[in-house]
Amino acid sequence: MDEYLERDGIATVENTGRGWQSYSPASHCLEVSMNARSLVLVLLVPALTVACGSPGGTTEPEIIVDGSTTTVVNADIPAWRGAGALIEETSIGSDSGDEAYLLGGITSIAASDERIYLVDYQAVSVRAYGMDGTHLFDIGSEGQGPGEFRRPAEIGYTDDGRVLVWDQGQRRLHVFTPEGELIEDWRTNRGNRTTITTDGSAYTLLENIFPDAEGLVTVRAYPHDPNGNQGEPVEFPDHPPPPLIESGNQLELMAVFLGLGADWRSTMWVPFGPRVVAEITPDGSMISGRADAYRFQVMRRDGSTMVVTKDWAPTPVAAAEGDWHRRRLTAQWRAATDESWTWLGGEVPAEKGAYKHIIPTIDGRFWVIREMAGSRQDDCDNDPADYYRFDESPCWVQPFTADVFDEEGRFLGPVPMPDGIR
Repeated sequence: MDEYLERDGIATVENTGRGWQSYSPASHCLEVSMNARSLVLVLLVPALTVACGSPGGTTEPEIIVDGSTTTVVNADIPAWRGAGALIEETSIGSDSGDEAYLLGGITSIAASDERIYLVDYQAVSVRAYGMDGTHLFDIGSEGQGPGEFRRPAEIGYTDDGRVLVWDQGQRRLHVFTPEGELIEDWRTNRGNRTTITTDGSAYTLLENIFPDAEGLVTVRAYPHDPNGNQGEPVEFPDHPPPPLIESGNQLELMAVFLGLGADWRSTMWVPFGPRVVAEITPDGSMISGRADAYRFQVMRRDGSTMVVTKDWAPTPVAAAEGDWHRRRLTAQWRAATDESWTWLGGEVPAEKGAYKHIIPTIDGRFWVIREMAGSRQDDCDNDPADYYRFDESPCWVQPFTADVFDEEGRFLGPVPMPDGIR
């Protein structure tokens, strides 16, 4: 799942096979949901702020201060009176018709007070829409010249009105005016993703999920200031790796590559295993955590650290649910490699991790995305021949809930994600 800055918060996109799902909780609970080639923007309207933000609980978190580190210990009792809700306000996208509304592969979204910008990697451009969903213009096109893209991946809108687009294919940041005129571009380091902050800084994250000699995984951020000057890389805290699967039929190939001096491995996360989370907030702070416990830390730019914890009851993984996900990944990797692919490594755990993602928003809140208990779908093919069918007609779906914390680490309450978000 990819996170990206949005004018009033953070948007997230997840590839779900042939279609995409996305959502963007923000200061007003903005949501984006896109399935296949349609995109839906959802905004919690002000009339519902009582449900989403009024204090209702009486239990304050325990605060422990140790030098520059503050630990906030939350009970599983929300400050709000009940759960928040997301209400549809605007939609963008269509299954047919005008090409500007046929959304192929949205990887990132940003918004100003007047426009919504979408990065569509299949169109190899940025599409700009009005707040009512009307297409206005496109920015850039495929190519390697000034303002052109090979593989646009991330976008951000800054406080001073610039639009920054990270082209992963060229390792460049393109800087545009709100109307799409190129101002300049900068070279960046290679990385998995880039976060663009509200002041125009950019952090390219390089994540290595393979354990090092000490058995830990590392994440490093390469910063650029708002003028494009590159700073020294910043290290996130190291964590034990998530449970990994290595493909049996690729071990000989890996040995060949290692013999040539190349560290080549093909692997993936075990479903529901505790993820290692590393994020940059809109103000440039760092978030780090590993979801084997409900705990994450926020390292602020002033040198202070906030550690947030919360009581939680682990969500069980049904045996049939775990078996279905194992067969889904096996089918996916056999289609990508060959029929001899075998599953080596960690087993599907009996319980889901404490969280799957942490999404920081411009108003300083933290949306902790959790997978809830899966539900079995009756109308599905339990063992399809075409691996795409595993995602098009899943036998198991996992609803998501966002636990929302304020900037001081206090648990405000849950916000269930609408059906269809995966």
